[in-house]
Order: sequence, then C-alpha cells, then structure tokens
Amino acid sequence: MEHIKTRIDKGIGFITLDRPDALNALSLSMIDDLAKVLDQFVAEDSIHTVWIEGAGNRAFCAGGDVRSAYVQGQRFRAGEIGLVELTAFFDREYALNRQIYHFQKPYFAFLNGITMGGGYGVSGPGRHLIATDKTVFAMPEAQSGLYPDIGATYFLSRLPHHIGMYLALTGVSISGAEMALIGLAQYYAGIDRRDDILAMIPHVDTWQIDGKPAISDYIDIIDRCFGGAELAAIIDALETHAAENDFICDALARMKRASPLSLCVTHAHMMRARGADFDRITHWDCAMTAKFMQNSDFFEGVRAQLIDKDKNPAWMHRTIADVPQAMVDDMLG
Repeated sequence: MEHIKTRIDKGIGFITLDRPDALNALSLSMIDDLAKVLDQFVAEDSIHTVWIEGAGNRAFCAGGDVRSAYVQGQRFRAGEIGLVELTAFFDREYALNRQIYHFQKPYFAFLNGITMGGGYGVSGPGRHLIATDKTVFAMPEAQSGLYPDIGATYFLSRLPHHIGMYLALTGVSISGAEMALIGLAQYYAGIDRRDDILAMIPHVDTWQIDGKPAISDYIDIIDRCFGGAELAAIIDALETHAAENDFICDALARMKRASPLSLCVTHAHMMRARGADFDRITHWDCAMTAKFMQNSDFFEGVRAQLIDKDKNPAWMHRTIADVPQAMVDDMLG
C-alpha cells in the first residue's frame, strides 16, 4: 500500500493517509486500500478502536484526486473509456463512506490541517472527529462545478440555523473550533494534545475552545438568510441585507462565482437530504455524480481552478434563473 500506512498499538489500529505532497488527497488505490484495511481491522479481535490521521503538518485530507477525475473525463469524451470507468472512483469512494458509517468499532479521525470534500468523507461518517487549532474545513464543490457529495448533505442538512446550507452553497472555509461549535466535529483540541487524546481512547473528553469562534457572531444572519425553501429566496435575502456587513457580501460573492447549475442542485439536494438516511444519500450521490460527469460544469470548474488556473470558468448558465428546472430534476433523479 503505497499511500496508506498502518500499525497496531495497544488495541488501536492506526491508519495514516500518506500522500503529503498532494495534501493526502485520495487516489483510487488509496480508497481501495483503505477499504481493505478497515475490513482487516474490524475482523481483528485485538483492535478495539481505529484512529485515522494524515501525514505531514498541512492536511488531514484535501479531498479526492480531482485531477485524475479530470483526465478520466477527457478520456471519456474522446471515447477511450466508458461511463463505468469514468465513475469508478466516485462509486468506490461512496461505498467506502458507507463502510465507515457502518463500521462496528469506534472510529476516531484526527483532523489536523486541511479537511475538505472527500477528506470529510473518510472522517465524518465515523462520528468521532477531533478538530484542532490547525483544522481548515470546507465543502467547496459548488465552486468547482459539482455539489457536496460523499454523503456530506446528511451531516450538513442536520446542522442548526441553516449553517449547513450556508457552507454548502458558499464553500467557505471554517476553523476547527467552528466545526466543534456547530457540530461537524465532536471534539476540539490543540495539535499538541494528540497524545493526551490517544491516552483517553475510547473515552475521550471534550476540550474547551479557547476564545469565541468567528462563526458564532453570524449565526443569526445565517439563520435569517439561508433558510429559504427556494434558492432564489436565499439570494434575494442576501442581496436585501448586503449593505449590513462584509459577511453577507462575502457569502453573496462566493455564490455568484459558483456554477449556477451546481448551486441549484446543491440547494435541492440539501433540502431532500433532511429526511433521508446516510445510505440513501450516498446512493443518490452515485447517480447524481454519474450525470455530472456527463453533462455539467464539473470539468470546466476543475480546468479553471486546478489545470489552467485562470480562475475564470465558463459556466453553462449565466445565473440560476437560466438553469432549466428540468435539468435540475434530471440531475436529482
């Protein structure tokens, strides 16, 4: 296993995502290897807890390897591979997310550094997340022409005060302390407390957050602006209150830079996720991502952000008003 390192010590099965030069981004081989390791750890009677972390000091996991997905997309468009090969990465990633959600032993994730997209997919479903003073969390998929996948809408849609909708539509980054405050992480600790936490497993105490997380100052604004049953109502609310402070202006600006199609699908997916279980949502994600791989802004978003890096994507639609409802319904179907 080239990028997955494991060891067992005092009843804890340790897993390290070991691809620091790529911010521990998940490749297909890493996904497959991680699934195999979890099968081995759950069957090993001497292991009572699993601990997963990232190598290096910069990231737990920055997400899936979208560069590889982009290359596969080009091969698909050239007729070199079929849809099964195109979507293999995502299908197996979502299966891994379900495997972690149903894992039969305590599963602790130490989220030191960047934790985005697929990084939350291999941590959030385990439900024992430790955010640190170095954690940076975001679900920026709408800004890349996709939508929050990996079952993320299960967790985001259940956050109080419509904070999940705010995070899903804007792709904004938040700190580890903010994650713990709103419920995306169960514990918070300084990076220097890692060994103290390990010594407590499986009975980890909560840790006091130093200071006041910034997002706490804006919960009322988020609640007021992001609770709209329609995406247009959210944008109208933001535009109405845009003169009040920079926070609203930033949220509105982020959404205006995102793919209009992605915003429409993200909002609708978040709304229906409130009443669905995790397995159903990840199966929806499988079907939705297959459609995004064939007809969406995803490859243009990856091109603009990671390939050409011109930061100027040419989205399929100019505004959300230009996105046909039939296209949104088809994506969700």
